[in-house]
Amino acid sequence: LLLMFGAGAGFIRVQETPVQDDVSWPRIRIVQPNLAQAEKWDLNLQRAHIRKTINLSRGTYAQKPDLIIWPETAIPVLLDREDELRRYIASVLPSGSTLVTGSLRRLDNQNGGRPKSYNSLFVINDGQITALYDKHHLVPFGEYLPMQPLLEALGLRQLTQLRGGFEAGAEPALLEVGSVVPFAPFTPMICYEVIFPRSSLPTQRPDWIINVTNDGWFGQTAGPWQHFAMARMRAIEQGLPLARAANTGVSALISPKGQIIDDLALGEAGVIDVALPPALGPTIYARYGDWTLAGLLSLFALAVFILNLRRKDVYRA
Repeated sequence: LLLMFGAGAGFIRVQETPVQDDVSWPRIRIVQPNLAQAEKWDLNLQRAHIRKTINLSRGTYAQKPDLIIWPETAIPVLLDREDELRRYIASVLPSGSTLVTGSLRRLDNQNGGRPKSYNSLFVINDGQITALYDKHHLVPFGEYLPMQPLLEALGLRQLTQLRGGFEAGAEPALLEVGSVVPFAPFTPMICYEVIFPRSSLPTQRPDWIINVTNDGWFGQTAGPWQHFAMARMRAIEQGLPLARAANTGVSALISPKGQIIDDLALGEAGVIDVALPPALGPTIYARYGDWTLAGLLSLFALAVFILNLRRKDVYRA
């Protein structure tokens, strides 16, 4: 009965009419370029990919965004090393807007060893990187191989084909967008990190979540939709709005109740221009995490134990 009640209440909750735009809410623009995975890293198409992503971001829309969000590894360059490109992007995007984008990052080893590569997210203001986050929860066999040196020696590669694999970042982060726009701190989650209920959240509660991803690996299958459903659960669990930018889909803005305020379907290129709603107060799960489930299971076990004792008393009578 408890499970049925919870499922029914949750269903009714997400059927409610989504919150309406408020002029005081900051505006975000989520960009979905829909770059085919087979062509994404083709050097001959590099300029075309960059141009397509920029043109979508700077199109003529009803209102100017305060923040623009691009997906995971949005453009095929090491963006932290491309000062001129960052300045160019800043010059052609809507004036005063901040860019949040996924990108690869590489640190050269000063002692001649192999460089360290990271799957990262950058906050860029006026062409300058003002905050960054390195993905800390990597995909096994996708971004790294367990026992990497041994398996590479045997000729194996992870899905990304990057020799040596990616390095994991330190921990979940709480990032500031910048003082030039009225945004509260957010937690970045890169791709697969959003499927975990709590391990991708920092100790301090954020005011919203940005999830950047590239689900182009899955093609036109159920995979991107399943990944999107998991991202939606994070918003519901935490009572936080979640902005999701996916390369090929599904991109969306999700309300703190899990309502889809706006979205772009799988395989569609376009943008979402929308206001970011405020967070709700901490949910029961946000406060107590998996102790909530442990408590419910303990109550259930206690109830079963008491009922069992009563049955024994009946048999004795």
